[in-house]
Amino acid sequence: MYRILLVEDDTEFRASLVQVLRTAYPDAAIMEAGTGREALAAMAVGGTDLVLMDIGLPDIGGLQLTREIHANHPGTRVIVLTGHNLPEYRQAAEEAGASAYVWKGESSTVLLELVQASV
Repeated sequence: MYRILLVEDDTEFRASLVQVLRTAYPDAAIMEAGTGREALAAMAVGGTDLVLMDIGLPDIGGLQLTREIHANHPGTRVIVLTGHNLPEYRQAAEEAGASAYVWKGESSTVLLELVQASV
């Protein structure tokens, strides 16, 4: 079973994205984390194939988490999902080891295409 971890502190946005993912990938296990610590705990369980990572989290920054996941779980892909549509954030995400960068203002189709490429 394909396992996706969604790391997002905005509960409404996270809930809507979970609904989109569950509709598109009904057989995937979709886990949720609202903080960096929750994300690390979910990653410790193992078996996560894809992480959708917000940059702005209340405790540990999403780019720092991306670096940690990239270093400690090299088989796990990370897609940075953020409200910051700036080239310097895109470059920082790439340098942290993210597979892709998606601005939250883009359509969900863009994100689903990236997820599909990871499945």
